[in-house]
Parts: sequence; C-alpha cells; structure tokens
Amino acid sequence: MLSSAVVAFAFRLSPGADLKRELLAVARSRDWRAVAVLTCVGSLSAYCLRFAGKGEGVTRAGSFEIVSLVGTLSASAAHLHVGLADENGSMVGGHVLDGCVVRTTAELVVAELPALRFDRELEAATGYAELTIRPREG
Repeated sequence: MLSSAVVAFAFRLSPGADLKRELLAVARSRDWRAVAVLTCVGSLSAYCLRFAGKGEGVTRAGSFEIVSLVGTLSASAAHLHVGLADENGSMVGGHVLDGCVVRTTAELVVAELPALRFDRELEAATGYAELTIRPREG
C-alpha cells in the first residue's frame, strides 16, 4: 500500500464532449500520473457502456442523469464506472467506453495523487489490463 498527499481539481465538461476522451485529454495536458475521480454530476445524451462479464459495449441515446462516476485515471489510461438514471428514474451502470456524450454539463472534482503513478498491465488471471500503483519517479 502506497500513500500520497492529494491535490483536488474542479472543472466542467461542456455539451457534446465525450466523457472518457475529455478526461484523458485533461490528464494528458496536465501530465497527471495518478488521479481518482471524487465526484461528477451532469447529464449524457448518449452512453456506451460495457456491462459486467460482457465483451462488447452497449450504446443508447436519450437523456441520462449522471448519478455517480468513479474511477482511476492517468495520462495513459482511464478506468471509469458510471451510474446513470433515465427520464423514468431507471438506473443503468457499467464500465465507461468512448461514446458517453455530455448533454448539458459534467461537473467534476478529481484528486491528483502527485507521489504516485498509475499504470495498467495485463494480468493473466483476469485477462484485463489491471491497475498497478507505484511511486512516481522524477
């Protein structure tokens, strides 16, 4: 287990932004090596999610409120899960893929952990690129 001080950042994504792509662009522009998503509220006009145990993503268009967004992020990768509510309050959630399009806003607060570095390495046991946490070098 490693620890780090936290530096929090608050920002907003505008209508039409792709949630995952924009978060990665912000991480690259700031050279973030280890970030945790603390909170996000807003809405999507479309989502593309991978559900548990599935290989393919599911895409839907409509009006969806972002109820929760959690995950880890670095300049090289993002692992994000979202909970969404439709116009009837029905919930859906899953692994965020490209194609989650901001409808009105996405207001985010994230925490950078400047002493750490998040990487993703293929783990044979799961078949996925899993999180590795290391001290930040340099």
